[in-house]
Amino acid sequence: MNIKLSPYVLKELGKIKKTDKKLSIELILNPDILMTVSSFSEPPFCVGFAAETEDLEKNAEIKRRKKNLPLLVANLAQDAIGSDESALILLDDAGKHVLVAKPMCLTLREADEEIGLPPNRVLRLGELDEVATPSGFRIVPCVGAIPFPFDLKPNPGEIDETFAAPLGELAHGLGQARAGRPLTSGRRPRRRRPSSSRPTRTVRAGPDRNR
Repeated sequence: MNIKLSPYVLKELGKIKKTDKKLSIELILNPDILMTVSSFSEPPFCVGFAAETEDLEKNAEIKRRKKNLPLLVANLAQDAIGSDESALILLDDAGKHVLVAKPMCLTLREADEEIGLPPNRVLRLGELDEVATPSGFRIVPCVGAIPFPFDLKPNPGEIDETFAAPLGELAHGLGQARAGRPLTSGRRPRRRRPSSSRPTRTVRAGPDRNR
């Protein structure tokens, strides 16, 4: 179990009477419990946690050394808030150790950013074995179910177009043959040109209702 205390506390405690005037509250710095414990002559093994918004490794290592910690766990706050999982780095005297997020988590985040599919709309079914694509990439297929109806909002800077493909075609040839049906619960195809000169394409497999 871990407890996150507020870094600041009210300087004066007591009842604040209701008034129409603007309130001004003075705060003082709370004692740093972790740094106090880690400064004992014979401290227990202390682990710190850091959620940073930028310069993750640099800022986390500064915090670890300042508090004299043998181990600190750090992540990016913007990646962790609202997500079930997050990539982590562990910092100790030996250096940095990276713990990446699971492929399913990364896939859902990419789907949200690229085609506007909220992660909470996807029923996670699991991950398949890693496979090599014809273009030389190695990927971990992630399988999920999306309740109908749903609508996609492709990011024009990321996606050229979206289309449906039977799972069998993805498993044998990994999407080389296009099914030609839109992945928008029966609506017309969405075709968007990316802002960059080099078009990109993505495939999100789903149930083929026309078969």
